[in-house]
Amino acid sequence: MNILIIGNSSLAQRRILPALGRLSEIEEIYLASSNSHNRSKPKNQKLVKFFDSYETAFLECKAELIYISTVNSQHEELADKALELGRHVIVDKPAFLTLDASRKLVKKAANKELLLAEATVFLDHPMYTEISNITARLGPITRVVSVFSMPPFPNENFRYQSSLGGGALNDLGPYAVATSRYFLQEKPRILNCSILQSHPNTGIDLSFTLMAQYSNGKSLVGNFGFDTEYQNFIHAFGPQVSFSVERAHTPPPDRKNKISILSNNKPSSVSIPPADSFELAIQSMLKAIETRQFNHYYELLLSDAEMLEKMRNSALANV
Repeated sequence: MNILIIGNSSLAQRRILPALGRLSEIEEIYLASSNSHNRSKPKNQKLVKFFDSYETAFLECKAELIYISTVNSQHEELADKALELGRHVIVDKPAFLTLDASRKLVKKAANKELLLAEATVFLDHPMYTEISNITARLGPITRVVSVFSMPPFPNENFRYQSSLGGGALNDLGPYAVATSRYFLQEKPRILNCSILQSHPNTGIDLSFTLMAQYSNGKSLVGNFGFDTEYQNFIHAFGPQVSFSVERAHTPPPDRKNKISILSNNKPSSVSIPPADSFELAIQSMLKAIETRQFNHYYELLLSDAEMLEKMRNSALANV
């Protein structure tokens, strides 16, 4: 299968292109950029053509699969155009900026029998397969603490511009909702989200806190943002087990990860070999295209979009 990447983003260069280069299912890679003068052309043995505009790429490239890796505000329009052309689509998180847009485009993809998937890929890392094994053996998780926070970006970064779909809720909210979906396995009964800090010039949200309650006393507490020293972990616990994971939301592809476990007051740990969550996630999406089984990805996209919309609404109500 051939793939066209729309957007010569830092993420595309660092993670997407290397992952695609290792996948035997991908034969040729095409790349389109709207800022070709501002970013270097990446090197990849499968990269056969570089387009200087998205429009030219859509007109000339016949790749069956399109990966959209642009600023968030462009996702909806570009995905709509790709689906209209009959192409399968993967979109960087957040896939779309409203629940209505998510519903509209999932419906379009379903009508055309095409893949539409959001690339929230960290749960594809084998670390989470092992966590599922641990909880199956030692009992359920009822409480989760999730933190993903980092130092400020340069002032020109798109995350500080509302018109480009920036803000901590848009950029980091998908990690919160995917964590909720994976560990608690149901929609929250009560959800409260508040903005902790806003940009002094643009007013855009720099950080937020989340508290969600579920049935049977289960809960999730989270802190996410662009305004602290780097933190990236999940602590999860239940009646008979607790565990902690560092680099939980962005498992490194080239280093081992460790799950620290406590059960019946006895500590242990499991070492997880290096793995690339982008490579594994895209491989699963390619399998879905091969088998034409798309409902799973539609359901994930809509479920996460619904919770993220509730978080945005709660944050607005708490201003």
